[in-house]
Amino acid sequence: MGAKQRRHLTQKSVASARRTPGVMGAEYLWDDSPGGLALRLYPSGRKAWTIYYRAGGRSRWYTLGDAGAVPLAAARKRARSILARVAEGADPSAERQEERQTGTVAELVALYLKKHAVKKRSGADDAQRARKFLIPALGQRPALSIRRADIARLHRRVAEEHSGPLANRVLGLASSIFGWGERSGTLPEGHANPAKGVRKARETARERFLTHDEARRLLLAVNEEPNPWLKGLVWLLALTGCRRDELRTLRWEAVDLEGRMLRLDATKSGKRQHVPLSDEATAILASLPREAGSEYVFPGQRPGKPLRNLAKPWARICERARLHDIHLHDLRRTAGSWLVQGGTPLYTVGALLRHQNLETTERYARLGQGETREAVGSLGRELVEVAGQPSLTLPSDSGSPPTDTPPKRRSPRARDSTAPDSAHGGTAE
Repeated sequence: MGAKQRRHLTQKSVASARRTPGVMGAEYLWDDSPGGLALRLYPSGRKAWTIYYRAGGRSRWYTLGDAGAVPLAAARKRARSILARVAEGADPSAERQEERQTGTVAELVALYLKKHAVKKRSGADDAQRARKFLIPALGQRPALSIRRADIARLHRRVAEEHSGPLANRVLGLASSIFGWGERSGTLPEGHANPAKGVRKARETARERFLTHDEARRLLLAVNEEPNPWLKGLVWLLALTGCRRDELRTLRWEAVDLEGRMLRLDATKSGKRQHVPLSDEATAILASLPREAGSEYVFPGQRPGKPLRNLAKPWARICERARLHDIHLHDLRRTAGSWLVQGGTPLYTVGALLRHQNLETTERYARLGQGETREAVGSLGRELVEVAGQPSLTLPSDSGSPPTDTPPKRRSPRARDSTAPDSAHGGTAE
């Protein structure tokens, strides 16, 4: 490369710069501050800022952008920053090439959801949060260009516009995605996880549970739902204290009506667990119709898929019940608090709800100041008594399994037009 004739460029000289007639190939106007910054003049008339440097004994070019979009002062500032990194041993041009080969955040998220999140119980939640928060904010950026400040900015915005707990869930998802990216080889080994070190928002444990009057209004509103699977799901959440997705994704093979037991594989702890059923819960399961071609206890509108969108129907139920601050997960808290108030020992309540530590169960004791099967039995009797008569028919022999002949599959048009299908409602633990 020939000698560089530097000059003190000005915004005016940049605007009026033209290629020299008869010159072939690239033509540059070199700025005198800092050395390495040049204005490249293209035959097409385009003008772009570029930086020349050497790294590892090789010549490198790094384009900053069009001169019309990047003012001279900004180009000089960015050039100084990049050349300072070069002096420390970095190679920004090679890094940019690696970023392009790695792909964007949106592409990294897509790989994570396809290859990893699909195995997780919270995979659907991950997909929803990624689509709503991560991709709109960072999706078009190269994955390797994301810094801690970018994640911190997103976390702060979600906390301000929504809530601290949701912001922390989004932060955890970002950390999981970038961590998986490195472990899977999608990102370079040793790449710093940009979500690490971002301080979480303060969370206050929710301590909301239903009074008897609220439970009566809620269950009566549930009974008005035309969809038997939605109705049965809400009742069973109240009767068993299970988490939403533990029941939503329940398969018939995991239901033991004769032994009055559920076998849960997709639990929060990741371990297989068993849940005893009361007479009322067993009767409701026995009365549920089986959807042809579906292995799920609570099938959704899409063939072979479980119920998914509980947000709209749950809001509709709460509106009918005149309850405006109740989450689906509050049914689990209600089960725990009612059992504690009824005198059930804390360790029994903890075993029934499968808490990892006693502190979680003690929270229910603060709310309201035998054996697990006896506990669910008392909970079932109390809920049915509070609600009056459940509209779901309780067979006289509640332990007998439903008929093996499945009902004829109805078309989506024949179903309740508001039956749930996609997304998520309430809050999940």
